[in-house]
Amino acid sequence: MSNIFTGNGFKLFYNTDTGNQLPDSYKNTQIESLAVMPNVTFNSDTNTIEVYDGYYSTKLLGDKTVNDIEIIVNYIPDNPSHAFLDNAVETQQEFQLIIQYQTDEEGMIDYSIINGQLSSKQITGDKDEVVQATYTFSPSEVAIRSARAAASIPLVEGSYGVGSNGDTVPQYQPDLPTGNSFIKIPAASTDNPAGSDVMGIGLIDQDTFSSLAMTKSGALALYAKNGSTAWTRIVTSPMADAKYLPFSGGTITGNLSITGILTLTNPLAVANGGTGAATVTSARTNLDVYSRGEVDAINVVLDTKIDTINDNLNSKINAVEEVLDTKIDTVNDDLNSKVNAMEVVLDTKIDIVNDDLNSKIDQVNTDISNVYTKAQIDTTVAMLVALLNKSNFC
Repeated sequence: MSNIFTGNGFKLFYNTDTGNQLPDSYKNTQIESLAVMPNVTFNSDTNTIEVYDGYYSTKLLGDKTVNDIEIIVNYIPDNPSHAFLDNAVETQQEFQLIIQYQTDEEGMIDYSIINGQLSSKQITGDKDEVVQATYTFSPSEVAIRSARAAASIPLVEGSYGVGSNGDTVPQYQPDLPTGNSFIKIPAASTDNPAGSDVMGIGLIDQDTFSSLAMTKSGALALYAKNGSTAWTRIVTSPMADAKYLPFSGGTITGNLSITGILTLTNPLAVANGGTGAATVTSARTNLDVYSRGEVDAINVVLDTKIDTINDNLNSKINAVEEVLDTKIDTVNDDLNSKVNAMEVVLDTKIDIVNDDLNSKIDQVNTDISNVYTKAQIDTTVAMLVALLNKSNFC
């Protein structure tokens, strides 16, 4: 806003929405019949700080404030904007002043937005002067001190899907909405989560896109996404009836994993895998089982009986072993005696056989003592051959 304004394009609006940030919001209502262009003065507190090592002091800007603003109108009691100001004085309602300094040929608006309340009202004038009302506006917050923005484009039927019916007014089917809108995602779209036409709302905040959509027809399916996630299905009936267990009634099929504690109002019957009881003692009775203490006591009795049986068995086994050892010793002695007797008989018979064999061997040696040896026979044959050779018989 470096240029000097003539005031020809000046307009003053009010808005009951103190969170508004738009200079030309549809809820802005113009205050009509302004008599004087309001004077808006912004102040900044200045703190002076002395610097210990210099000749000059330092000034720091502190909080920024706005002086009270006088709104002077040529008063018309039944004018809606004047009636609003009258009521705001009485109720001390907080509202917003939108000060439009000008709108240039390019559609740019220079403006300020200030929140506050009306602290007073004064009527002046008489039969010879225009009756004027002066309202004192006391600022509580500077929403926008001074800004320049493009004027909003008028919204018409079909813009961003508003009033679209898919017939005379086409649906809004963007790949990515340019603003908050009612959207349609066709079945053939690569971003379609359902495989059939989906209708919903698209929410844009800077570079993030969030959406809530549902199938247009057929089985109901509801989907949602935000700027960080893909489309996620929200389970609805009857799908929820098959997927989730109701608070009352219902049947569970398959395995159920519980990480916490399951508390039952009524005991679960033994036939259904429970104990059929609310107390431990009753549960043991229903299941026909012993407690740990009872089992331990039975084990003590059994251990005592087993020890007694082992002692009796060991005693009887030892007695049997003694009898067997005695009988075995007797049998061994008898066998040894018989074996020794047989050895004596065998030794005697062997000696007789040996004596007989030796006698016969001696007789054979005597009988073959006169037999020539091979060498002697060979020598005799050689002599005969030589003799025959000499006699020319060969």
